[in-house]
Amino acid sequence: MEQRGSSLAEIQEVPRNSLILLAGPPGAGKSTFCHQVVLNTLAMDRPVIFVTTEQSPSGVMGQLGEKGIGDPKPAALSFVDAFSQTVGLTTPERPDTIDANCEDLNSMSMAIAKLQQKIGKKDILLVFDSLTSPYLFNREEVFRFMRLCLVKFAAEGNSVVALMDEGCGKSEDLVAMMSIAEGVIKIETEGDRQLLNVVKHPKVRPTRIKVSIEPERVELKSARHYDPSVMRQFVKSVFGQDEVRAEALRGTLRGIPLFLSIPTDDLSSLSRQLTRRRYREGEIIFHKDDFGSTFHIINVGSVKLSIPSEEGEDVFLAYLGPGDFFGELALLDENPRSATATAVEPTETLALERGDFLDFLRWQPDVAIRMLGVLAQRIRNLNSQLENIISFKPQARLAQTLLNLVKTHGSETLQGWEISIPLTLAGLAGMVGANQAAIRRLLRDFQAAGIVSIKNQRYVIHKPRELRKRAPREAGRG
Repeated sequence: MEQRGSSLAEIQEVPRNSLILLAGPPGAGKSTFCHQVVLNTLAMDRPVIFVTTEQSPSGVMGQLGEKGIGDPKPAALSFVDAFSQTVGLTTPERPDTIDANCEDLNSMSMAIAKLQQKIGKKDILLVFDSLTSPYLFNREEVFRFMRLCLVKFAAEGNSVVALMDEGCGKSEDLVAMMSIAEGVIKIETEGDRQLLNVVKHPKVRPTRIKVSIEPERVELKSARHYDPSVMRQFVKSVFGQDEVRAEALRGTLRGIPLFLSIPTDDLSSLSRQLTRRRYREGEIIFHKDDFGSTFHIINVGSVKLSIPSEEGEDVFLAYLGPGDFFGELALLDENPRSATATAVEPTETLALERGDFLDFLRWQPDVAIRMLGVLAQRIRNLNSQLENIISFKPQARLAQTLLNLVKTHGSETLQGWEISIPLTLAGLAGMVGANQAAIRRLLRDFQAAGIVSIKNQRYVIHKPRELRKRAPREAGRG
């Protein structure tokens, strides 16, 4: 395809058969740029499918309305709502919307395919906001989703523009995502200007364009508003900790999904309030019914949440890894701890005291919303776990448990999918809801079939497809 010089209008036009990535730090204006692309596309009578993973379609329509979208023609603008169902929100039904779940790759792909079929023609613009959503499936599945869904959709005579945040994951992961795309536009801010850096593009030569940013309208703030600059000054005066340590923690926080879109200065303030705490393998972080005063974010290692039973075997609730948080319930309702937290391996957490934790949620309501989404998903997981225990045989429950662990703690290796956290027989039995003797026998069967291997409490899944055949969807009920 012939390349030419560039203008802002040309950059905002997404060519057919192309996947364009908009990359940049949170708050750089990627969504604003994307919304203008949508308006331009609708003006050319091209249909648009908008996949939203961080807000509801109503929120997107409100933002487009501020830009003067008006009432789109029937079937001109359709939505895949992958946010509301994921976080457990109930939203009014929309005839232009199909629901999906961020954590289910097939759910997302099928919703897009249904809308594509409903539109019934090519030259569709697919917008995906965003590939680095905190609710989205793990990075291996993101790569697979890009290749099997987004790239394929573009190759069918359509266009795709997908947003991604830089600084919210491993740099090599972001580079790999960019390598899949035909075009990459990096967006940054510099004072009152937005910098558009066209790294590669199928129709435009690499270039940089500077765009003036219109000043936001000044509004009066309520008395309950927390001024970040005042909060930062307060934190500095009370918690005057070492700046080097704070900056190192800031870099750590930037890679945690809970803190996506938090401004750098605000992350620095938060980092000064955090305390690193280290625990040995098997060490109790807190017991059920303890008084709770601390919120924990896992930096290194893994933590098991469980409830001790009178029979002596723990009732498993969850395994948590780096980036996950725990201990929030006792801080929110001031009741004793609802579970026991145990370090599964040498673990480091970033701890925040109750007063600072509550102030931070008031100061950053977006974090509170993300936290609610995570808590909603944990409740769904517990409901699913209870349903499996009631309805399915131990073999099906064990298969589903291992598949869930691959999804949350798995990484692909040459041998298969390795579960990153160490699993004791007792711990796995607690997760499955069966006795250890039954789990030991089932694991031997799985090993004999070449489905799984176990060494030093580390599990590698060699045949996930065979494991799925034994999971509840296809296995018999008890």
